[in-house]
Amino acid sequence: MITRAASHGPVNAPNGWAFYVKRPPPSMTPILYGYDLRGGNIHASISGGWESKEVVEAIDEIDFEPFDWKSEAAIADARRDKALQGETVVVSPFAFDGAEFEIIINNKRGRFCMREWNPGIQIKCYAPYSEKIAKLKRVIDTLALYAGLNMFGLF
Repeated sequence: MITRAASHGPVNAPNGWAFYVKRPPPSMTPILYGYDLRGGNIHASISGGWESKEVVEAIDEIDFEPFDWKSEAAIADARRDKALQGETVVVSPFAFDGAEFEIIINNKRGRFCMREWNPGIQIKCYAPYSEKIAKLKRVIDTLALYAGLNMFGLF
């Protein structure tokens, strides 16, 4: 969810995507719901049947474990600096515009929460240097693919 925009400060209502899984009895298929919220209103929604099961299983297989974003990003940044030392000038990924996002994942392993300005570039740059961040990226990529294919009518 977007929590703050560079152009106008804090947002007054939810803006962004929210996903949740409805897990029925084991004999039934879980359903993954997604909502595109704009100004607190549902702009678009998606849900699936058989494809939900595939996506939920794919996310479960990632085995994402909550972690402290700031600490892990610092570790990944140091690993990246060391790996690239001598090859190029290393600049930490950042952005001064755009929006501050909050990413929350609740799963069987606990609750993950991060709040960062334009976190996509950091997640992408740090994933090769941190298994924890790589798993976060895989969860986000899986949900993005599900939402995109669903909205294109291909799921």
